[in-house]
Amino acid sequence: MDETADNAWLNARLGNAIDVWVDRTLNRPQLGYDPAQAYGMDANGNLYQLGQTNSQVVAQVNSTKGGNNNLLLLVLIVGAIVMVAK
Repeated sequence: MDETADNAWLNARLGNAIDVWVDRTLNRPQLGYDPAQAYGMDANGNLYQLGQTNSQVVAQVNSTKGGNNNLLLLVLIVGAIVMVAK
């Protein structure tokens, strides 16, 4: 790699800035049924009220993404098999 120390430092700072933006913008707390009450989600998928990270809210989290991901994975696998078979 042909990087100088200054270039590596700048890339690290840029990566940190992107991480902060993703955390604050894309991973912002999700709203429950009551728009006045905001909820957050920890790494294990547990919901909690903002400001009360030690108290867990019992809630069922339904994900609508599962079917689409499985279909995409299936299409990619079939495509790879077809490419290898040729």
